[in-house]
Amino acid sequence: YFSNAAGFCDDLNAWLKEKRNESLGLIDFEPYTPEKLNKLAFMCATGSGKTLIMHMNILQYLHYFKRAKRLNSRLSINKVIVLAPNEGMSKQHLEELELSSIPAVIFEKDHGFTTRRGDVIVVDMNKLKEEGKVKTVSVDSFEQNNLVLVDEGHRGLSGDVWYDYRTRLSAEGFAFEYSATFKQALNANAKKDDERALMEEYGKSIIMDYSYKYFYSDGYGKDYRIYNLQSSIDTEQRQLYLVGCLLSYYQQIKLFDSKQDELQEFRIEKPLLVFVGNRVTAKTSKNEMTDVEEVLDFINSFVSNRAISIARINAVLKDDTGLIDGNGNELFYQDFEALKEAFGTDPNPADIFSDLLRLVFNAEGAGDEPRLHMENLRQVPGEIGLKIGELGEYFGVISIGDTTGLIKNCEKKSIVVKTEEFVSESLFRSINDRSSNIKVLIGSRKFTEGWNSWRVSTMGLINFAKGEGSQAIQLFGRGVRLKGYEGCLKRSRKLDIQIATPKHIELLETLTIFGVKAQYMEDFKSYLELEGAPTNDNIREFHLPVISRFDAVKSKKLHVSSRSWYI
Repeated sequence: YFSNAAGFCDDLNAWLKEKRNESLGLIDFEPYTPEKLNKLAFMCATGSGKTLIMHMNILQYLHYFKRAKRLNSRLSINKVIVLAPNEGMSKQHLEELELSSIPAVIFEKDHGFTTRRGDVIVVDMNKLKEEGKVKTVSVDSFEQNNLVLVDEGHRGLSGDVWYDYRTRLSAEGFAFEYSATFKQALNANAKKDDERALMEEYGKSIIMDYSYKYFYSDGYGKDYRIYNLQSSIDTEQRQLYLVGCLLSYYQQIKLFDSKQDELQEFRIEKPLLVFVGNRVTAKTSKNEMTDVEEVLDFINSFVSNRAISIARINAVLKDDTGLIDGNGNELFYQDFEALKEAFGTDPNPADIFSDLLRLVFNAEGAGDEPRLHMENLRQVPGEIGLKIGELGEYFGVISIGDTTGLIKNCEKKSIVVKTEEFVSESLFRSINDRSSNIKVLIGSRKFTEGWNSWRVSTMGLINFAKGEGSQAIQLFGRGVRLKGYEGCLKRSRKLDIQIATPKHIELLETLTIFGVKAQYMEDFKSYLELEGAPTNDNIREFHLPVISRFDAVKSKKLHVSSRSWYI
């Protein structure tokens, strides 16, 4: 690229001609030109190491640039810029660059461009505008001769200004882009006039395709189970479905709580139940509950209606819900064997209810009629704390933009709502801390990008709409992250070595996925199928008792017939 761009182009075009012939003309890209060689893109699954690849690309590019500059002093590069999708990711990139010993700073408009020579500048994309204002900066003030590294590179491919801005920043320099979902973003753009140009641009620049189907088939990340229903369900069945979701999470955290010492070398993090979607307060009619309100109403009803909840737990454990999966089977058949073992062969659902209140809702000793309390954390914008009873410990957090709208809607129900003036620490930002006792997280699309956690183990989809294929894969990637044995990122069943594993560890290495409405699950499953990932509909593992007769016959000799038989 630096020393012989014309010769490099000739080689690429010879290769392109070969591929065009092999495809019988289906690949009909225009020839490569030297001025269009300045972009490489990496399409890698969430959690597969894009950030580390970015750091290597920075060092790689600067190594060859400095070597070329010794031969051509006219070569120049203005700045090394990491473009992040939001402020939270900017801070995360700064921390990650520090771990890789790459000096970096977050761009602050007040400080201008007076950074140390050689520093990587991390810029929140939202701070770039055509004309700088109080909190933003003009994109042209950075000039165009930069090395630009674009996180979440699929952003902007559907027509917003981000694509234009990052293209201008690297027009006379070089760009590396990273995303798990270039393909989905380009498909979403298929009806636009410039679709052909974008498809060709990324067809030529994507140098690595390690999308989720390859990542999963190589044994990386969690396994997953999608709880998809065969048909629509009535109100009672919806409650049973949500009880099943809650029990699935409870089983995970019960196992984690009882086997923490055994799980240490497998780097299993404390399980987290996440409800996530695009919108949290929008609804189509005045009397309709939003999906978030339905989740909150379910939690309140579950904890406060002890007898009914115990009966529903019993129905789920007895495989007597009437909920049928896509293959015509009882939805939760044999899914709670580990839970039954923990409480004996015939567990008392009342004992499970009490223990669930303790482990999931931090509600030990909450009384006979506990209720859900929502507390608007005035000093932490965008957060609502959840607890059972007025004196309970926070078990959950809602992290959204419109807290006021949700609070007003919930005030009309039996949920207790108040404003908390004295909590100043973010419950959301502390979720990854070992000391965090938050078990339930409810939020909007912010979780599809810019938030990393190894804790997500059960996921409920809320307001998951069609046309969100890119976000579906992003969201899925947030849930299947796994540190694995000694940090290898692999499921224990896919380890390259034979090692004894804690019983039922597979339940802690599996992401279970539920939907508040059946259609959300169907759409989500379809997006995974388009990605090429197995949707696990037909993967059901049943353990059958086997009677071994080896000890009884091991002293006997095998009888050998004295006659010869010929076939």
